[in-house]
Amino acid sequence: MEETLNGKISNGAVNITVLRGNNLQGNKHEPLHHLVRVEFNGALVGESDRRQEVDVTEGVVDYDFSCSFRCPDDRHSLDDMAHKPLILTVMEILPKEKKQKEERTAVLGQAVMDLLPLLHGQCNISSLVQLHCAAGSSLETVSLDNLTLLPSLEVAVSVATPLLSEAQRLSSNLLMVTMETAFSVPEVWSLTISPGPPACCYTAALKLPVTAEKEEILMFSEGQLRAGDEREAPDRPRKWPQVGSLAPGAQVFSRAVATQEELDEEEFGDLTSPEDREFCHVAETTKKRVCWDTVRRCFLDTGGSTRLSERIEKCRLWPLEIMKAPPPVVQGGKVPETEPEQQISFHGVAYVDMGPLLYPGATRVRGTYRVYPFSESDLLAKTKRTVSVLKEQAKAAASQVKLSLSPPAASPKGTPSKGVNGGHKAGKETTKKLSAVAEQTGQSKLPAGETVTEVDPLVLAERQMYADARTYIVVEITVEKPLVPKRPPAELAKKVMELIPPRLPLPRHPAGAGKAVQEFHREVTSVVGQVLDQYQQLFGAAFQPGAQPMDPSTQEHRRRQLLGELNYSGKYFALKEQMKSSVVKIVREKMLRTEAFSHPEQLQAFLSQLYVYLVDQMHLALNMTEEPQEAAEVVRPVLDVSQLRHFAREAEHNGDFHLATQYYQERLVRGPTEPSHWLDYGTFYMRTGDQVKAEECFHHAVSLQQTHLPSLVMCGVLAEMGERYDNVETYLEAATGAHPASVVAWTLSGMFHQGQNNDFKAESCFLTAGRLLRAREGRGGPRGGRGKAKEGRGEAPEGTGETREGKESTQGEEPKLGGRDDEEQEEQEEEGELLEEKGTKEPEEAKPESVGVEPERERQADAEMPAAACKPTTAYSRTQAAPPRSSIYMETAQFLLQHHALQMAQRALAQELLSSDGGLTHGLTTAYCLAAAKLQMLSADYCSAAATLKGALANTSKEPEAWALLGHCSYLSGDRAKARQCYQRCLEYQRQPEDTHPVFLRLGSVYLQEGKFQNARTIYLQACSSSPSCLTWLGLGIACYRLEILSEAEEALTEANTLNNMNPDVWGYLSLVSLKIGRRLEAEQSYKYAVKLNLQDEPVLREIKELQDQLGFGDPSF
Repeated sequence: MEETLNGKISNGAVNITVLRGNNLQGNKHEPLHHLVRVEFNGALVGESDRRQEVDVTEGVVDYDFSCSFRCPDDRHSLDDMAHKPLILTVMEILPKEKKQKEERTAVLGQAVMDLLPLLHGQCNISSLVQLHCAAGSSLETVSLDNLTLLPSLEVAVSVATPLLSEAQRLSSNLLMVTMETAFSVPEVWSLTISPGPPACCYTAALKLPVTAEKEEILMFSEGQLRAGDEREAPDRPRKWPQVGSLAPGAQVFSRAVATQEELDEEEFGDLTSPEDREFCHVAETTKKRVCWDTVRRCFLDTGGSTRLSERIEKCRLWPLEIMKAPPPVVQGGKVPETEPEQQISFHGVAYVDMGPLLYPGATRVRGTYRVYPFSESDLLAKTKRTVSVLKEQAKAAASQVKLSLSPPAASPKGTPSKGVNGGHKAGKETTKKLSAVAEQTGQSKLPAGETVTEVDPLVLAERQMYADARTYIVVEITVEKPLVPKRPPAELAKKVMELIPPRLPLPRHPAGAGKAVQEFHREVTSVVGQVLDQYQQLFGAAFQPGAQPMDPSTQEHRRRQLLGELNYSGKYFALKEQMKSSVVKIVREKMLRTEAFSHPEQLQAFLSQLYVYLVDQMHLALNMTEEPQEAAEVVRPVLDVSQLRHFAREAEHNGDFHLATQYYQERLVRGPTEPSHWLDYGTFYMRTGDQVKAEECFHHAVSLQQTHLPSLVMCGVLAEMGERYDNVETYLEAATGAHPASVVAWTLSGMFHQGQNNDFKAESCFLTAGRLLRAREGRGGPRGGRGKAKEGRGEAPEGTGETREGKESTQGEEPKLGGRDDEEQEEQEEEGELLEEKGTKEPEEAKPESVGVEPERERQADAEMPAAACKPTTAYSRTQAAPPRSSIYMETAQFLLQHHALQMAQRALAQELLSSDGGLTHGLTTAYCLAAAKLQMLSADYCSAAATLKGALANTSKEPEAWALLGHCSYLSGDRAKARQCYQRCLEYQRQPEDTHPVFLRLGSVYLQEGKFQNARTIYLQACSSSPSCLTWLGLGIACYRLEILSEAEEALTEANTLNNMNPDVWGYLSLVSLKIGRRLEAEQSYKYAVKLNLQDEPVLREIKELQDQLGFGDPSF
């Protein structure tokens, strides 16, 4: 068989065998005179002999009829096998009537068989196909009376060799276009009530490349106009293209299996806003529609798949043209001539976005696309095409019909056509209805680039009706293999392993003294087992159950007899040699003796020590053989790994990076194989600016766990910052592959591809991230949240931002739809007082009208919120998506800020700002302002952070996180009074900020500096209750000491010393408390450690000295 990669196939035959028919019974249960006809591609393949030997009881007939057809070696034949079925028709032979020369036949039923498996490499297909009864056939009653006895045919299809080689199957592809329904069609389209063929033909056309040089026009010309009395079922059957006169059941290609929710979730298109979704719901239930429900498959060779990808890259919008026209009429064997400038009736075009087919691993694009009036200028601008597909197809069809029906010489009597609708009643009726519309539209409705002289006003009015009716069409395009293959998980895992080899945990092996002792225990156990065996051989009866206990003399006799037997047999010396090696190792490893003794006394002393030790170990080994060893009590450390992480974060906040390093390193010692410990250590290095060490830590975490999501993402982030773009793609693809539900991983992957100008991959990642975010927040709804890749253009899901009135909740807080209690109303009335006080005392700060919120406006918002939230609009409105509480860019920015990747966090916030709901439309959201302020604070730009936070507080002054951050900015800037006011305001709200620990610490320290020790004691008590640490207990101890509550001060300082015994301040205050109480020894020890650890607090040192001088003790030098 000749094989090439361009689609050449063998010139072999396709053999069809009809084995038998089942349930072929007539109405009167009499034998049927019939035959079977096999057709393919409009041609007769074969016809069986006439049969009447039907088993009346079973309805079974054995045909054993075979026929075949040749398969030409071109791509067109492959395409025919892809989209045309094998048709099997059972024909009944009717008896001759009087004066009738030939026998009459009638169609009993038809069956179809799909030949696609032949293109998938199969050589034999066997199938039991249902025989669908034709209208009025004698089989119809049988199937209706008993649905379990449906007529069927057993058919086998075979080829000698595969039609396509393995290389051809791998390089080719199969494209499938499902033309579903056009909704909200113009109202002037009227339904046909009278029987007979339809008065109009509704056609849709799409042009696609099938080879490297050729494009093919896919025509869907069997649309049916239906009334809008009910919604179309999602599982309605799909039909074969150009079914012609097939029996109704045989026209079915397949039934859709996806639910409406699944279809909506993956839907793209033009109608994505809430208003559009509500309109679609109304249109799909009440308005007229044209249904095709037809599937057309196309075989694409290697060149066709490549060209399809290239064409989509050049222009992602592809025109799908539709029209309404009367069916073609041929009279007297003549066909009317087609004028070059002939206008198409109701010519519309929808622009299908084919870009999603270039997403990695994508095989399907389905969407709702708006139908626009056809305009050649718009067609050229949007699709870079100059010729209408329908006009091109109309000219080609007219020329073919003319060649087939016209005589060789052109008839001079032919009458030229006056238009598509000329000579038909339906066209005349439509013309009457459109005349008034055409007069009203005039030139105001002309498409761009066309004039009245170019387009008939009536045609313009027809086209404009699509826009007036807001017509849209639903179409689905799938490919069998992705145009852009996605790397398999195994390949990604292998690539990550190449970049970061996994670290296998090292087995724990005892070494040195411990290993020697274990070996001695094993030898003792072995020797004991051998001695017991010898004993049982000599005195086995003594160990029987119920035997009498032995007297001491008998035991001594047996012992001597056993020793004699061991010495006589030589086993005693063998056992001694067996023990010698383990004893030597104990001497060398445990006793550390490797040299000879110089004095006999030393040798004797060592032997005595060794003998005692060996006897003890022997007893220990014997006890281990008799009883299970009790687990030794494990002394737990004072601090666990979570406390160490908490203390390390606390040291980071205070700028003590040396102490933070110690805590992180201690965590690594506690759990060296835990990837989260290495992740936190790498995050710490990101904060200190040492990206090299940070990347080493992240790599180490990935080596311990190849699918650790945060570490993989941070490896990708650092690789992008280092411009190692191949590694970036590997890390982020591995992250999305191992964790497909990670919004952050998909968003960062989209940002990376966006930076590489790979728009299709970026769009795919952003859409996936948005869909995951909506699913996680439970905001899915019909047609909800899809669109022309808003996330792909740097836009967040709809409704991210908060309103200036504070109607919507902030990130992480559920929206409140009911009224507020009295306490919240009091807070509402007083919410601007602090900022107003700042405005009077500090002129350089923001004025209350610029920072606070107007009470009247907020009261109005509070009054309107419950009614607006609870008032239903329509039945469909209850299924619409709720306002999102976050966005993909904000989640990514929060992750990056947590891990101190400031450069990438700035990019994420920029994408959020550019998104439709990120701030340019409705003002800066609170979530965005908080994230931007955190970024500026981490960059040590406290002035800018404060200004950003004031903008956030202008939107809603009841945001505790904003007050906490503003307090941090003031504290780090040195304005402790302002920091105290912000911290106090922050802690007044019922909802606390994300991290209250630094708020408690800094507010308590401000109280101590201001001498408000009772307030400091209260704050530090809260801190010790919620997140205890050395510094919280130290602060509590200082406050109690200043309040002369020495017992509480001593307990608090002791607890602080337990958590960190290297803090000089703790030792200093312990010395002061001990001096006040009169404990001389404790005062001296505390003072000694305070000096040793270099206490830097000069006032405390002076106070200690004064007390020591006053009391006469406390200093060891006295």
